Amino acid sequence: MSVKRYLFSIQVFLLFLCFSAPAQDVGRYPDWHGLSSSERLAYNANPGRILPDARAAFQKGDYGRTLMLCSMHWVAYGDESPESKEKNVLEAKAKKGYDLSGELKSLVSGGKLSEAKRKAREILDINAQDPSARDIWNRPIAVTGVTVSPGSCSVVEGDTVRLAAKVSPADASNPSLLWVSGDPSIATVSQSGLVKAVSQIGRASCRER
Repeated sequence: MSVKRYLFSIQVFLLFLCFSAPAQDVGRYPDWHGLSSSERLAYNANPGRILPDARAAFQKGDYGRTLMLCSMHWVAYGDESPESKEKNVLEAKAKKGYDLSGELKSLVSGGKLSEAKRKAREILDINAQDPSARDIWNRPIAVTGVTVSPGSCSVVEGDTVRLAAKVSPADASNPSLLWVSGDPSIATVSQSGLVKAVSQIGRASCRER
């Protein structure tokens, strides 16, 4: 084989590697070209490191790097490696984590913590070690408002009326309330929201805190 023909064969092989990735992944997920030149050289010299490093990246929640390494593993071994099945499973999980992480960042930046926590739970279901998702999942959701009904009422001495309180958001981390009376000599209130009038004349406010 002449030198020119040999070089042409190399060029064709490289083009095959560049364009043989599944069409659905092109432009959506990172491929191995995102690795630095020194990293690619190191993995070419020692391809046995690729899958262990992909596992480590996945556990850290670095799904982009996981996908790059999975692509690198396919370039090195194709589907002939005994580890190909594990690589395929890891790659599928990393793709799901990559998409969910993007949605999670958008929700957090938009201040939608309740929705972000649900998205973080989805991520933890596929990668229980993801530190970013665990941080969001563990964040408390503060009470932003309380609505009391009825807003006002008249009660004769000795009679009772029960107040109801609705906490917002519904999934607040600590929705418990403490009922207090502004003037216990006129009306008392129990911690279940039951108000009792103890005076014939007067006005008292019963509120939660």
